[in-house]
Amino acid sequence: MDQKLFQIIDANLNRAREGLRVCEDIVRFAIGNKAIARSLKLVRHSVTDTALRSKKVPLKKLVEARDTEKDVLKAVDLKGSETADTLDIFMSNIQRTKESLRVLEE
Repeated sequence: MDQKLFQIIDANLNRAREGLRVCEDIVRFAIGNKAIARSLKLVRHSVTDTALRSKKVPLKKLVEARDTEKDVLKAVDLKGSETADTLDIFMSNIQRTKESLRVLEE
């Protein structure tokens, strides 16, 4: 498998897990729903397991493919909305997760 493809898989796998983690933390700390927080945690772990197992991609290869020095968007200033509330953040991260899972599916 091509090194650039490993980078794409790694970035989207991380993006999916990060998005789920934000949602999990919102449900855990802001909403206080243990059952849903636990479900989101299980989904987050499942995404990792499924992606690595189904594509037969070793995690070591993904980590080795990272090249943050040459990442053209690493220094982009991403400012969030100053009026974003918890629901906005949750929904943004669920959308982020959905998009990254679609990329991984391809």
